[in-house]
Amino acid sequence: GSGKSTKIKACRDLIDPSLATNTRIPNSVRDLFIHAQNTWILDYDNISECPQWLSDGLCLISTGGTNAPRTLYTNDDQVIFKVKRPVILGAINNIAKTPDFADRSIVSYFKKISKEERLSESNLWQQFNAKRPALLGALCDAVSCGLRNIKHQEPLDLPRMADFAEFVIAAEDALPWEKG
Repeated sequence: GSGKSTKIKACRDLIDPSLATNTRIPNSVRDLFIHAQNTWILDYDNISECPQWLSDGLCLISTGGTNAPRTLYTNDDQVIFKVKRPVILGAINNIAKTPDFADRSIVSYFKKISKEERLSESNLWQQFNAKRPALLGALCDAVSCGLRNIKHQEPLDLPRMADFAEFVIAAEDALPWEKG
């Protein structure tokens, strides 16, 4: 009732209009990396739990990692999947059970949509598409600002995901919140 699935789709469609959207969780690390190699943003919705292999795989993909399994139907050939992609997950419960997975996460909570605020899906997408250029422009402005300022950035106390923190701090002038 909070529009999680729709918000996930909107965020993903803004950057990556691939048809492989809102897919089910793959059954293996190999399939996870194949999916990551063929899309720019991974999005999985309605996740009730995150097994350790998936948590580890998503951590690798979100910060850049490689999977090099044996090529199918061969004895000693390998296929190499090297990817670094953002991941959007939709869940009701906290699925980030390990510190490394939690440290790579930005958690958003959404309030339930009231009857007065509800829209039909066609109306919602019509409004979203009307705002799409401005939304994409705002993202591009933030990236441009971050790229321009990153060389001059001197954060004092960096968290574990230091590169991410440095870039967000460098982009703060173009983001809709107070510095710091």
